[in-house]
Amino acid sequence: MSRIFFGLGLIIPLYVIRFTVFGIPTNVLEVGIGFVLLIFLIQFRDYKNLFHISNYWNPKTLIFGSLLILASIGVFVSEELRSSLGIWKAYFVLPILLLLILSQMGSKYYFSLIRGIIGSGLVVSIITIAQVVVLGLDGGFRPTALYALGLDPAVAQGGFANYIAMYLVPIFVLSLSRRNIPVELRWFVIAVLFTGIMTTQSYAGIFALIGVLGIWILTRISIGQKNRQNIITNPILKQYLLPILGVIIISLIGFGIWQFNTPKFQSLLDMNNRNSITTRIQIWDTSISIIKDNPVLGIGLADFQRVYADTIPYKYFPPYEWLVPEPHNLYFAFWLHLGLAGIIWLIYVLKYIILRLIKSIKSNQWEIYWLSLSLLSIFLYGILDTPFWKNDLSLVFLVILYGVMGKRKKP
Repeated sequence: MSRIFFGLGLIIPLYVIRFTVFGIPTNVLEVGIGFVLLIFLIQFRDYKNLFHISNYWNPKTLIFGSLLILASIGVFVSEELRSSLGIWKAYFVLPILLLLILSQMGSKYYFSLIRGIIGSGLVVSIITIAQVVVLGLDGGFRPTALYALGLDPAVAQGGFANYIAMYLVPIFVLSLSRRNIPVELRWFVIAVLFTGIMTTQSYAGIFALIGVLGIWILTRISIGQKNRQNIITNPILKQYLLPILGVIIISLIGFGIWQFNTPKFQSLLDMNNRNSITTRIQIWDTSISIIKDNPVLGIGLADFQRVYADTIPYKYFPPYEWLVPEPHNLYFAFWLHLGLAGIIWLIYVLKYIILRLIKSIKSNQWEIYWLSLSLLSIFLYGILDTPFWKNDLSLVFLVILYGVMGKRKKP
């Protein structure tokens, strides 16, 4: 089944190909998860162990079970019942069902899924780079990759590019782990993923990458101090840190030169008119007002766009954006969709990840380190955008969180 899990990871972006089965809306990704479940039920033999409650009395059950309960409450809070049920199924039930299957299998299946996810990121990056090279090296065009296949009238071209970056940033961090990519392909994959992120022209994505780089530098310094090595003469610094840092700095400078004369960057210099910063300020301010009106239960899983459109005219008229799918902030989104308990859940998970990251450095658990850092990149990105509330983003988030929690069965 390793190849099946790899294939599942590879088709994650194909959730944009939607259709109905017996009148029920679904997509290629959901069918893929259903296929994995079917194969699992055919091959699995230890059903007595599967339903033994003692196997699920652990922190993973608490984390994922509580999230599923909060999402279920969010369905009933929402006034958009049909849409909320779709989100509940796609963002929570099916990913958690997949994790339940993984809990009964060896770690090699989990890492096959991770490699498939990295492979999907590689494909998305190649398409993204090709689109920019062919259609818009002048910076006036932003890529859509596969996401335009699931056209959403509320999302502009820039929105699709942001989706690409939100998907690629944690995958890029995963690709830095030696276990996840064959040695002969490692630097090629890393370079393509990094270039893919740059070509989206997502400044929030660049912000998240700089944050990850800062954490990694601090990690290398702390390891050097632990080994009582001089920071200046440390061979790791000379062989890896300085060359990589140099490449990244040169890349960022090149990115800045490329972007400087583009309308997107120039608009940032005028804070009295519409740009990505002033638009976000309006969205965040309106989101805070909605939270104040619904502090305990939030507004449900599928109601932000409607409630936002009803609220913002009382604060800004005319607003810079009328139709906004999500609040451009991960923390606001969890509070709005899952209520006060949702933001508490998210903050607890963030605290847990930071502690796991620190522990992994001390104990040389580098698999956990890169998984934790990948998840932290999502939290960093979440300051400026909403890298969870989509089919692919929620699945990647929960799969990585499952890995961070460790204790998978041996191969």
